[in-house]
Amino acid sequence: DEELTAVRSELPDRLGRIIDRCLEKDPEQRYRSAAEVLADLERTREEVRGRGDGVGAPFRPFRSIGRRRLAWSLAAFAALVAIVALAVVLGRRATAPEASGSAISSLAVLPLDNLSGDPSQDYFADGMTELLITDLSKIGSLKVISRTSAMQFKGSARPLPEIAEILDVDAVVQGSVLRAGDEVRITAQLIDARADENLWAESYQRRLEDVLGIQAEVARAIARQIEVALTPEEMARLDTERTVDPEALDAYLEGRALWQRWGPYIEQSIPHFLRAIEIDPDYALAHAGLADAYLVLAHFARPAHEAMPLAKQSALRALELDPYLAEAHTSLADSVFHYEWDWERAEEEFERALQLNPGYATAHAWYSGLLAALGRHDEAVRQIEQARELEPLNYGIQAFGVRVLAWAGRHDQALQLATALRERFPEASPEMYAMALAINDRPVPGDILAALERQAESVTLPYPKAALAVTLAGSGQEELARELLDDLESAYRTTYVSPYMIAQARALLGESDAALFWLEEALEGRAADLIWIDVEPAFEPLRGADRFETIVSSMDFPDRGPSS
Repeated sequence: DEELTAVRSELPDRLGRIIDRCLEKDPEQRYRSAAEVLADLERTREEVRGRGDGVGAPFRPFRSIGRRRLAWSLAAFAALVAIVALAVVLGRRATAPEASGSAISSLAVLPLDNLSGDPSQDYFADGMTELLITDLSKIGSLKVISRTSAMQFKGSARPLPEIAEILDVDAVVQGSVLRAGDEVRITAQLIDARADENLWAESYQRRLEDVLGIQAEVARAIARQIEVALTPEEMARLDTERTVDPEALDAYLEGRALWQRWGPYIEQSIPHFLRAIEIDPDYALAHAGLADAYLVLAHFARPAHEAMPLAKQSALRALELDPYLAEAHTSLADSVFHYEWDWERAEEEFERALQLNPGYATAHAWYSGLLAALGRHDEAVRQIEQARELEPLNYGIQAFGVRVLAWAGRHDQALQLATALRERFPEASPEMYAMALAINDRPVPGDILAALERQAESVTLPYPKAALAVTLAGSGQEELARELLDDLESAYRTTYVSPYMIAQARALLGESDAALFWLEEALEGRAADLIWIDVEPAFEPLRGADRFETIVSSMDFPDRGPSS
C-alpha cells in the first residue's frame, strides 16, 4: 500500500478522480459507459504527456524518478487502468436494465469526440465519424443513420435512449479520436440504446496512414457483436487492406467538410480535393469528392456544360482506382442522367452503388430523382422514403421528398410532409411549404410570404433568388416574383442562373411564350434540372404545345409504362 500510495503521488490527480468515480457507491455518480472512462483516460494521458520537454518531446511522464520507481509507476498505471475497466464493467452489469434480447438491426454512429483539445482538428474527428458510417453502411442487413442526421448530436447532452428514439435505432456507437503527430487513436463503444447497456468497447492505435484500416476493423467488430449477417462481398470489402497518405487524407476531409455545408462552400471544397489528388493521384475518394463538388455546382452555380463533364471525368477516374466505391458509382450515375440523358446507364450505376452500400442515403435520394423523371413514381417514392429513413434530420433530403411526391401527383401527401417539416425544422426556408400549399390551391399565410420576401432581399446568389421566384409565382405574389425574374434575366448573360427555374416561374405566372423560350434555353445548355420537365406540375398548361413536346421528345425519354 505504501508503494502504491507513493506511486500514485507521481501520477496525475485526474487518474485518482477517475478511479474514485468508478468505485462510487451511488450508481448515478459512476460513469455511465466505458467510453466515458476511456475518454477521461485519454485526457489524462495527454495531461501527463504535457509534462515532457515540449512540442515534439518524447513521452516521459516519470522522468524524475528512478528506474525501480519508474517500473513500479508503469505497472501501477496498468493495474489502475485494469481496475478502472473492471469497476466500470461490474458497475454497469449491476445497475443496467436487462437487455431487450431482440436483435440489433439499426444503429447510429454519434460524432466522435475530438480529444486533441484543438478545435481546428474537429474536421478530422468528423471525418473519422463519416468514414466509420460509410463502412458500416456497406452492411446490407443493417440500417445505419447517415452523417448529416448523426452530426446533429455533436456535443449533445441528451440521454442515449432519447437520441436512439429520435433516430429510430436500436443501438448507438460513440467514442473519441486522438491525433498526435503521425499516429491516431480511435476509441469506440457499442451501446444497446433500448437497455442503455454497454455491449462492447475497444481502443485502436495505428499510424495515420492506416486509419482506413481502423475504420474497417471497428466495423467488423461491431458486426460480430450484434451478430449481423455479412455477405461474402461485404466481408471482402471490410477485409481489404487500405492505406492513405496522411496529407492527402487531411486535404480530402477538409474538402468533404466544406462540401457537406453546401451553398458557397461547395466552390471552396474544390481546391482541397485537388490538393488531395496532387498529393496522392491514386486516392479514389478524393476523385469521388471532386466529382460531387462539380455535380452540385452544375445544379446551382455553373453551366452544366462546364461542370458535368468534369464530374463524369472525376467519377470515372475514381472507379478506375476503386470499382467498389459506391460514392463514385453514384456520382457517375448523376452526371450521365442529368447531362447526357443516358437513362439506362444511370440506373445501372445507381443500382450498383446501392448494392455496394445499401445505407448510402445520397444514392437513394438521387436515384429517386431519376425514377421520378422517368415517370416511375411508385419506385421514386420508395427510394426517397429509404433516404428519409436514413437521414431523418437532413432537411435537404426530407424536403426533396416533397418534390418527389409533387412530381408523382400526390399533392395531398406532399402538403402533409411539407407541413410536418415546417414544424420539425422551423428555422428552414418555408419555400417547400409555400410550394405545397400552392399546388393544392391553398392560400399561403401572410407570415410565410413575409418570410419569403425577407429571404429574397437578403440573398445575393442567383439560385436562391430563382427558387424564391418560382415559389412566389406559385403563391400569388406575382409582383415580387416578376421583380426577381427581371433581375435574374438581366444577370443571365454574365452569371449562371437556371433557365429552367425561370421557365417554371414564367409558366406559373401564365406567361407561356416566355416559359417556352426559357425551356429552349435550358435545352440548348442541357441545364441539369431539365430532366424533370415532363413531370413538373408548373408546366401542365404547356403540355400539348408543339414547342413543349419538341423539347420533351428531343430528350429521348424511354417509353412510359405504368408506374411501378
